[in-house]
Order: sequence, then structure tokens, then C-alpha cells
Amino acid sequence: SPTIPGSYANADSHGIAVHFNLGFDSKGRRAHTDIIAHSMPFFPTRTGGEFLEFLKATEGTQAGGGVGGPNPVEQFSVGIRSRRRAEACAVQLRAGGVFRVTAVKLIGPDGKVTYVQYHIVPQDDVDMLSLEETKAKGDNYLHDELAARLSSSGGGAFSFKLLAQVAEEGDITDDATVHWPEERGAWCESKG
Repeated sequence: SPTIPGSYANADSHGIAVHFNLGFDSKGRRAHTDIIAHSMPFFPTRTGGEFLEFLKATEGTQAGGGVGGPNPVEQFSVGIRSRRRAEACAVQLRAGGVFRVTAVKLIGPDGKVTYVQYHIVPQDDVDMLSLEETKAKGDNYLHDELAARLSSSGGGAFSFKLLAQVAEEGDITDDATVHWPEERGAWCESKG
């Protein structure tokens, strides 16, 4: 969320949206697609209904619920399974890469179906801060760095690589709480 301070200890997820204009289809309609991704490799729930429950649990936890016992997020079992705290925070919004945690179904001209998960990674080096170092930063340090970098005197734009991990037989493609093994091959990199 753009309104959560970057120095807030629980604000460890940032995101990006990429819009692709693909020209026109065979019927003359504008073709386009989007990738929406965030910096955590997992999503806390599988369904929209579960996500609403998770948001309500988060709100209850922030309001001080569960004092002296498990808080509402700890009671929410799906949240326990997938929630992972960062050990370091980005110095820049572009740091660390972002993940599309749901699988995307691609259909080739021959009708062959392939599922992929996208990972968007910065092409240049990125700096990281410890959680302690973020406390010394201002609340808007991530957005301040971005504005300074994109200013005429700040060095300008930065580049990302778009990677796609190709599903293998047996991979779960309809549950964002299940992660495909990152160490295996089957990664494709965008060209151009």
C-alpha cells in the first residue's frame, strides 16, 4: 500500500504492475495483458474468501486482538502457513524482484497449454537495509528514493528482467500458497 510507511516493520511487501499492449487481434480488437506482482514469493490465501478472512484477522491483530494469547493472524491457519517475515528491507522499491504468485495459463497456436509463474528481477545491483536500519529512515524513504532516481539529476530509469518459471507435471497451478521449487530449471527469460 502506498500509504504504509516504508519504515514500518510489517511493511515488507511491495509490488509492481506491468501492462503489455499486444496490438490488435484477428477481429481488430485491442489485445493487452497485465502482470501484477509483489515482493513476497507467497500469497497468504488460496481464494478470495480466504483473503477477506485474512484481512479481517490482520485488522484485528493491528487493533490489539489476541492479547495474552494467539492473535487473530496466528489463529488464521492459512496465514500462519504462508506468512514469512523479511530479514532485510529494500533500499529501493526496485530491489529484490517481485513475484506473480498465481500461475498463468498460456495457450500456443497449436492449442498446447503451458503454465508459468512470473518473476521480475532488477538488472542492476540493489542495496538492502537491515530491519534496524529501516527504523532510522523516514516513513517515505522508498518513494523518496524512487522520485530522486527518476528526476533529471538522479540517474534516470532502471531496468528489469522478466523471467517465467515453466510448470512441470504435477505442479499445482491454482493455489498461490503452494510454491514451485525455485532451484529446478525450466526458467525462461524475456528477450527485447
